[in-house]
Amino acid sequence: VRLADPANTDLDIRVTDGSIDTVLGVGATCVETSAFGGAFDCEDDSVQGAISNPRYILHPAIWSAVYIFLDGNTSAASGVVTIEVTASPRAVDACGPGAIDLTGGGKIAGEAAGDTAITATCAATAGLGTVDAIVALRAPADGEIAYAGAFTFDRSSSIALHTGCATADVACTLGMNPEIFSAPVTPGATYYVVIHGFGGAGGDPNRYALEYEP
Repeated sequence: VRLADPANTDLDIRVTDGSIDTVLGVGATCVETSAFGGAFDCEDDSVQGAISNPRYILHPAIWSAVYIFLDGNTSAASGVVTIEVTASPRAVDACGPGAIDLTGGGKIAGEAAGDTAITATCAATAGLGTVDAIVALRAPADGEIAYAGAFTFDRSSSIALHTGCATADVACTLGMNPEIFSAPVTPGATYYVVIHGFGGAGGDPNRYALEYEP
């Protein structure tokens, strides 16, 4: 599927109904290796050998056109699936009801505009300068939030977990490339994952990806 001119929009792409285990991905062209700086980026929601409904959010759309790829998890997989694509104005990156909610699971990815003169730090969001994405997660019943994050250019980049944008982080990690991160939390409470990427000197590209499975 090709979407033309999606600039400055968020794309929420998901398989809403399917009879097989599927893999969902995005790219800048129809050549898989051209996506995300040379690596095809996809979401399989970690469900192996069972029906899965992967979700992928591009925040914001960073190419002049976006290609959506869908395939079966195995070469023998075949069946009927439904893809739902929602395009909306770029979400405001702030804590509260307007934050992108990834509680149900999926992956969010985008380009880190970030800062070009910051030093590595973990602090309250208000002191981080430019924030690239804020994702809301409702803590699961087992009292632990775990997610995987990565930057293509990780100098001074951070991913932090907060109870609110004006509070100190609950936990934070710097220079993720890639890393699995977890922290103890209060079941049922809402937390915010704050993604703050270093923009890169001389226009170096820096793209982020955050994947969460409840």
